[in-house]
Amino acid sequence: MRTLLAAVGIAIATTSCVSSPTSQTRQSLPAVDLTDPIVAASLGSPEFTDIAWERRAGRWTIVGDGPLPQPADVEIIQAASSDIPAAISTEPRQLIRTASAGVPASHPASAAVAVARGPDVYLLDGAFTGTRSATRWSVGRVLVHELVHVAQWYGLAPDYVAAARSGDIAALDLDDGSALVADWAEATGWNDSNDDPLAATWTLTGHAPNAYAATSPSEDMSESVSLAAAGLGDFLDANRVAWIETWMGTTLGELTRGKPWVPAHATEVSSATALYDEASISELASETSTHVDPIYFELAPDSPSLEALAKRIADHLHANGLAGQIQPDGQGYAGAYQVPDGSVIWVELIEGRDLGAEGPLLIYVWLW
Repeated sequence: MRTLLAAVGIAIATTSCVSSPTSQTRQSLPAVDLTDPIVAASLGSPEFTDIAWERRAGRWTIVGDGPLPQPADVEIIQAASSDIPAAISTEPRQLIRTASAGVPASHPASAAVAVARGPDVYLLDGAFTGTRSATRWSVGRVLVHELVHVAQWYGLAPDYVAAARSGDIAALDLDDGSALVADWAEATGWNDSNDDPLAATWTLTGHAPNAYAATSPSEDMSESVSLAAAGLGDFLDANRVAWIETWMGTTLGELTRGKPWVPAHATEVSSATALYDEASISELASETSTHVDPIYFELAPDSPSLEALAKRIADHLHANGLAGQIQPDGQGYAGAYQVPDGSVIWVELIEGRDLGAEGPLLIYVWLW
């Protein structure tokens, strides 16, 4: 019996949250080399040295300070890193797997699954354990979100860096000091009411794509880019899409290539039992498909008919470069799609009210 459970949220944090004053203020001093480890350390980001092990995962080397990682965790990081669009060219100085990075209890993401500290990305236990299993898709979202925070850190304004290094700033905050964040804020409806050139008080005119994005412009930017790269571009307004496309020098279509598609106003949910057709998945799975990653979305109650939704889903998946078809199966619509990298995404669209949902359920099962 399929039973729907609660809504799912990805808790993501950064200890470098930024706001920026004006672009003129930001150009008052010559740039500082933020790749210099001495400069990074002076800004609160020394290199991680408590290394007990390291593993290669695709384009990156992961280091850690605790028990050896599970092979499946390394495989997921490797697969997720390969899904990051080439337009996201920011690289972390270090990718660190650790139990906790000491996110303060007062932080809005104190139960974080990942955290960016300056040029480094920490993957925490929450990314791989907890209320749901890690998936290639969810870890990919986390990585993109944190890589954007790394880019924001590299975009710290020279005057802000000088003030932070001289002790004029108690705690470095990306929402106060990143010129990149300031540019995003100006384009997407964030307003700074603070006259202090080294601090900002942000309010948003309009709507962010989700509650976490609404907490600050730096989180809005990171969430928006991660949504776009995960196939959730319909969650974004035109201003956010235009800024992302300009910054990355590519189109939303290229960012979402090879990804699922989800309509706006959908909510990711979890389930204690499989909501998908297990018989079909067993038939599809082969010796090379060692991972079965389900992703569930509850669609809006006022969604169009399943037939109309199925057509929209098929059109978007084809636009994203997936080959296959979704057809009526007696309970709704279902079908398998080939991803350009050789993996398979099984798609189901079913009525959700019998399972406790208020609208239809869109199910993706990534087999890889």
